[in-house]
Amino acid sequence: MSSPQGNTGYSIYRTPPSVSRADVSLTPRLTFITEHAKLEGDELHLKRPWKNASPKSSRFVLTSNWGRIVVPCMVMCMVVLFATNQGQLRRESLIDQTSHVVVIKNIGLPQEEDGPWPKVAWLLSFPNSGTSYTMRMTQRASAQSAASNYGTEADLIDGVRLNVPLFEDKPESPNLVSYPRRNMPTSYVLTKTHCGGRCMECGPDDYIETLQSFKHRCLFSHRYEALPLKKDNLQQKKYRKVDYTYPEDMVKRAVHIIRDPFDNIVSRFHCLSHRKDEKWARNFPSNSTGFRNWCQHIDSENRPQEEATRFLSDEVRTLFKQIPCHGDFYKYIQWHNLAVEMRNNMDLPTHVVLYENYAKNFNQTLNEMMGFLHLGDVVGDVPKFVPGRIYREYFTKNERKAVLLLMKLMATEEAWDMMSTYNYV
Repeated sequence: MSSPQGNTGYSIYRTPPSVSRADVSLTPRLTFITEHAKLEGDELHLKRPWKNASPKSSRFVLTSNWGRIVVPCMVMCMVVLFATNQGQLRRESLIDQTSHVVVIKNIGLPQEEDGPWPKVAWLLSFPNSGTSYTMRMTQRASAQSAASNYGTEADLIDGVRLNVPLFEDKPESPNLVSYPRRNMPTSYVLTKTHCGGRCMECGPDDYIETLQSFKHRCLFSHRYEALPLKKDNLQQKKYRKVDYTYPEDMVKRAVHIIRDPFDNIVSRFHCLSHRKDEKWARNFPSNSTGFRNWCQHIDSENRPQEEATRFLSDEVRTLFKQIPCHGDFYKYIQWHNLAVEMRNNMDLPTHVVLYENYAKNFNQTLNEMMGFLHLGDVVGDVPKFVPGRIYREYFTKNERKAVLLLMKLMATEEAWDMMSTYNYV
């Protein structure tokens, strides 16, 4: 299935032929990293003979037959040095007629697991809890692509959504987000998933989840694949959305992010407002008044389902009456409960990140993340973290107390250990 954007030389969901995975990976420990790759008209010349290297663009210039003998020896020496010295090996060279940087880097793969590499590390996050920033931070710090369950988040190149599965032989695997603009991952690949039970404009019939249904949504992915073009139909649809579910044994680790519930719920409202039209914005402006108007509207709309369902206890229903946007707080608690239960059930090594720690102790938070994912040292420019607003004033003291009671009533012990970090009153 080739791209409809002319003769680009790559399909919409497979690795472009001009950017072979073999070109960016040698062994689990020694990796060729390529940058500034052009998608059309340029090949990555990593396998070109060294004798063609330009003296103006290469730190190491070897133009004779003697050089052809020395190069393999140099490589062998580097491998030996790497095996005996845990310090970082770094070497850069610019290849003829390209500006692609070639780096040999010690990425320190973990010893407790066998290959093949890379491996999926879930980014488990309730929406609007720092997901996008965490993805940008790790990608730019490591110069490697992350992945996502959602094909809409892949790079858009000349109008083509470049959906490339993480594993070339497993089309159901998550989508690489910024490959080949960034390097092919070589260790744990941070993979975005919001799982289930997170819908915004829905009632309990839709947002109440079981562990099994929640896990299914965590493993659910989609991508956009090109359709064969028909010569006599220029107006035909060029892509189709294809749904996949990948096996849970593909997932080896997890990063679990949590954010202050009041800030998280109000941020979701603001995110929703950005997708609405002017009429909606006039009724529900992006301020405390608009938020409370929205809560009154959605709470009233969902009340019949809340009264009819057998999955809500009388204690929960009573607290619902005291909390604006109570359905979203229910989703928040349920989501973290199920995320904790699922990762324990799957026996996933997990790194918990408090969103607020990006502002309080950024360097430690970044280094712990890089270490847990075995991404090595920071090699790129890390984007500045701009903390979201504090929205506690959107709620009265009595409403915050009711939220605290709902948390204690619903949260599992391990989930409450995370939620109790925050001041509710």
